Amino acid sequence: MQDVPYSNLIGAVISGINALQGKSRIEMRKLLDGYLMPPNLPAGEDRVVWITPEGLRAVNQIAVKWRRSSEAGSKVSVAEAKKAASKAIGRLITSPQYASLEDALTADQIRREIDSEVSDWIGESEHFFKVHLFRHHDTQRMFLGPVCLETGNAWRDRVLTVGSDDHVEAKHLSDFASAPWIGSVSIKERSYERSIEHASICIRVALDALALPLSLSQSREIRGPSDSYEARRVETTTRFQNGFVGWSGSREVFGLRSSKDEIERFLGEAKTYFQMVGDIVEILTRRDEAGAYQGLKRRWIESMYWFGESRRSQDDFIGIVKIGISLDILSGGGQYAGIVQLCQKLWDVEKGEIISSDGRTLEKIVDQIYQKGRSQISHGGRFGLLEDLPILRLDADKFASKTLMMFAENLHSYSGPDDPRAFRAE
Repeated sequence: MQDVPYSNLIGAVISGINALQGKSRIEMRKLLDGYLMPPNLPAGEDRVVWITPEGLRAVNQIAVKWRRSSEAGSKVSVAEAKKAASKAIGRLITSPQYASLEDALTADQIRREIDSEVSDWIGESEHFFKVHLFRHHDTQRMFLGPVCLETGNAWRDRVLTVGSDDHVEAKHLSDFASAPWIGSVSIKERSYERSIEHASICIRVALDALALPLSLSQSREIRGPSDSYEARRVETTTRFQNGFVGWSGSREVFGLRSSKDEIERFLGEAKTYFQMVGDIVEILTRRDEAGAYQGLKRRWIESMYWFGESRRSQDDFIGIVKIGISLDILSGGGQYAGIVQLCQKLWDVEKGEIISSDGRTLEKIVDQIYQKGRSQISHGGRFGLLEDLPILRLDADKFASKTLMMFAENLHSYSGPDDPRAFRAE
C-alpha cells in the first residue's frame, strides 16, 4: 500500500468537510441519500460534523498510518484506531481555540489527540471463558504458562470474593461459576477489544496444545472459546431394498472421559512439555516485551491454531488440508521441501527412511499430506468429497501432532537465529 503523506490526507479531510458546508437540507439529502449511516465525525454530545465519503476514507487512512507508527498502535484494533481518529479530528475541528480547519488539523495535533483518545482504553484485563477439560479428576486448578484452568468452584472462591449489588450481574456470575471448568488469562497493555481477542486465542491454543498428545477423538472432548456447549444427538436409519436394516445414533460428551488415574498419568508424563508450551504461549499476553525467539514461538502458535482447527473439522479432507497448512506455517512457508527438511531435523531421520509400520518414508508421508492433500485439494486439482484420500486422516493427525510436540521441545534447547530456515537447517 502506498504511504500517502499526512499533508495529502489532511487536505482530503478538509475538502471533505468544506464540500458540505452551506448546503441546504435538500442538497444534503441528495448527497447522502443511499447511505445507511451517512459519513460523519462525532463532535461531542449529540453533535456530528458531516463529511464526504472521500473525506472519511482519508480519516481512516490517517488512523491506519498512526497505528503503524505509534507505540500504542499495536495495542488497539484497526476498528478502534479508526474510531479514535474520527473522535480526535471531530474534537479538533470543533474546538473554539482554532480559527480555521487548517489551524486545527496539523499532523502533530492529530497524532497527539489520537494518542490521548486511546490512552484511556489501554490497560490490563483478565478474561474468563467456559471450557470443558476433565470429567473425572481431583485437580482443582492447573496452569499452562499464563493460562489458568480451574473448576467452577475454584474460580468462584478465587474471583467472587466480593458480592455484587447488581442482581443481574450477580446471577450472571453465579451461572458462570456453575461451569465445570473455566479458563482465564490476563492480558497487559491492550484495549478491551484487542485484549479479548488475544485472550480467546491464548486459551484456545493452550487447550489445543494440552490435547496435542491425545488422540483425535479424545481431543474433541476438550472444548474451548467459541465451541458449542450444547450436547447434540445425531440419529440415522437406513432402508435397503425391501426392509430397514437398522439405525445408528451418537451423542456428544464434553470433558475428557478418562479415569482419574489415566489423567494423572497423562499430566505427569506431559509435565515438561506443558512447561515448554506455557513459555511459548506467554508471548500472546506480553507481545511487546523483549524475549527470545518471538518469531519462532509465534510460528508455533499459528501452526498450533491451524492444527486445532483441523481437529475440529468434521470432514476428513478439510482436516487434512488444514494439517498441511499447519505444517507449511511451521516450516516457515517452505512448502513440500521445507516441511521435509524441518521434519528430518525434528524426527532425526533421513527423508528416505521408513517411519511407519506400513513402509512409508518420511518424504512419502509429507507428500501425501502436503502435495496430494493440501495443495491438490485446496487448489482444485483433486476432489475431496466422496473420494479416497491420499492419506488416512488419523495418520496425518498423528504425524502432525508429533511434529508440533518435537518442534516445541527442540525450540526449548535451540540457540541459533530466530529464523525458520535457520531452525530447520540446523
